[in-house]
Amino acid sequence: MSRKARGPTSPVEAARKQRTREHVIADLSVHHVEGCVLACGHTVQRTVADYGYDLWLETYSENGEIEDDYVRLQLKASDSLHQYELAQEEVFSFPVSSKDYHLWTESLLPVFFILYDARVNEAYWLDVQDFATTQPQDPKGKSVRLRIPRHHVVGVQTIRLIRQRKQQRGQAIRNHLRRVP
Repeated sequence: MSRKARGPTSPVEAARKQRTREHVIADLSVHHVEGCVLACGHTVQRTVADYGYDLWLETYSENGEIEDDYVRLQLKASDSLHQYELAQEEVFSFPVSSKDYHLWTESLLPVFFILYDARVNEAYWLDVQDFATTQPQDPKGKSVRLRIPRHHVVGVQTIRLIRQRKQQRGQAIRNHLRRVP
């Protein structure tokens, strides 16, 4: 549990930057996903500047050989996911920027959105392109609501599924390029 922040005790302390709870849970979300990725023998790279993606997942074959391309992951963390739960459905309805949504849906390779619940140390995933295909959104406003199923709990099996989807999309792109004259 985090302790409430005390007020500054001196003018010097008042001038210092402060690590907030939001920073802590953001790092916890990365740590959670990294653990699952490493358990599968893959790696992630954290982005230095966040322009719509937090992690780049790099996968390896069963023999440890690096595979083509990355999967991009966008993470969000909260201490209060219950505020995003829909009463009649087993989903979280989470708002994201329309600009980010447009970037993610236009990506050739998979983009996964991961929503981390810091209270229970659990994360939920959404394949953004699949969501855009099955539940089209109108990104004309400032935000779009993603619907992340509660049963999409991030774990080792999720990372294997992400790798599989990356391979399928990469193969589909290669097949398409072979047909282009």
